[in-house]
Amino acid sequence: MLCRFPRLAQSLWYDEMYTLVEYVVQPWHKILAANPGEYVPNNHVLHTILCKLVYTAGAKFGWCRDDGILPFEALLRMPSFIAGVLLPLAVAWPLRKSQPRVAFLLGAIVTMNPWLIAFSTEARGYSLILLFAAIATNLLPDGFKRWPIAYATMLISAIYTVPIAVVLIPAHILASFVLHRREQRQPLLDAWLKVLIIVIPVCALLYLPMARAMFTYYSHPFETTITRGQLLDQLPRYALAGENLPRYSSRFGHVYFALPVLIFIFGTACAIRQKSLHRPLVAFAITSAFGLALALISSHATEVRFVPWIGIWLCIALAGILTSADRGWLKHISTVGMIVTLAWMGLRDIQMLPSQQIKAAMIQADALSDRPVMMLYLGARESAYLYGPLLSHPLAAAHDMPRFEQMETQILADTGSRPTIVLPYERLAKQRDIGEPDSAGLWTHLTDHYTCVMRLPGRVSDVAIYVPRDAPIKPIARAD
Repeated sequence: MLCRFPRLAQSLWYDEMYTLVEYVVQPWHKILAANPGEYVPNNHVLHTILCKLVYTAGAKFGWCRDDGILPFEALLRMPSFIAGVLLPLAVAWPLRKSQPRVAFLLGAIVTMNPWLIAFSTEARGYSLILLFAAIATNLLPDGFKRWPIAYATMLISAIYTVPIAVVLIPAHILASFVLHRREQRQPLLDAWLKVLIIVIPVCALLYLPMARAMFTYYSHPFETTITRGQLLDQLPRYALAGENLPRYSSRFGHVYFALPVLIFIFGTACAIRQKSLHRPLVAFAITSAFGLALALISSHATEVRFVPWIGIWLCIALAGILTSADRGWLKHISTVGMIVTLAWMGLRDIQMLPSQQIKAAMIQADALSDRPVMMLYLGARESAYLYGPLLSHPLAAAHDMPRFEQMETQILADTGSRPTIVLPYERLAKQRDIGEPDSAGLWTHLTDHYTCVMRLPGRVSDVAIYVPRDAPIKPIARAD
């Protein structure tokens, strides 16, 4: 809790804002059903339901507004926070009696992992599916229970939270057959047939009200923010540090990629020989492999967050190295290296940046001059709606190039000056300057008429503040 609690009050970032505005404060039917054209994967349904219950209760007690304006960030993130606090316990629980030292160490590593901390302090469903996956791993069918109801419940809960959790089904089937002897495979097969008899119809019924909308959405390819090559490059960095650590800007840039890869290889080799770590290692390693394969095969899933299982795999590999029974110089060197790595992860956790400092950037932009402020591109409407009342100057929101031109012209006519711009996604605006209908020319127009005066760093992306060229600026302390 101490690792996670300070981050609960940080500014919401775009995905959280979208979830709050489009789902949490909307009527129930908007969460549970969708018509074609209405579905987007930001709705992590079970997580959204929990958020709505918590947020509605908070509104009744007067802690927040029921329309989402001036959001109570900590309350919105409470379901993820609770899941994140329970996750280390779930991962280490089966070892508590047979291997208490290993259980404590594994739980501590999961607790300190910066990426898992980030998941548990964002109003998204990834921390919840990791908790369900960890509990499901502890309940893997063994062929002896008549009906594996508890396991099926965890699987259904994970899939109803985020559909990517469907990879748990083939991954756990393969893991259970790897973990058991050949003579147990017929009972295992019977057990898995029972699981599928439960899981498939229930998930189909739960998603039925939005099935056509999901089919329409996923049948039309959409552009993700990174390529497959970038996914392979970023994934180990996120697993180790919770963000895409620099590749070229630091002389140690390649270490950020090589170190987690070596941990995966060497740590897996150590953990596979330890009976106490065998089950979670096999389950999460295979799930990570299936998740990565899905991300590489599908043009819809090349996002780092679609392979969250790899974070727990890294933690198990770290624990495998530190608890290995091997002796000799290699063991001592690797142990020292892992202790240093854990200490570094703890330091990364302490100084880990907010996902996006949108709220702070809006306040800074408002203080720079007497000009109106314009939120630009992705997240413009949501951030203006939620945090607009904090500003003392007029606020506009333009989510695409046509709206940008229209509103800029209107502001120029009304005030004689262009607005101060807050841009949460600089890199995407630059990347999509050519070819994207809604953003073509946006970056070129911005850089031709504005200059960047401040960037507030973020784990997901920096938030940049632009002012008209040669415009006077009020003196203000630079944001760290």
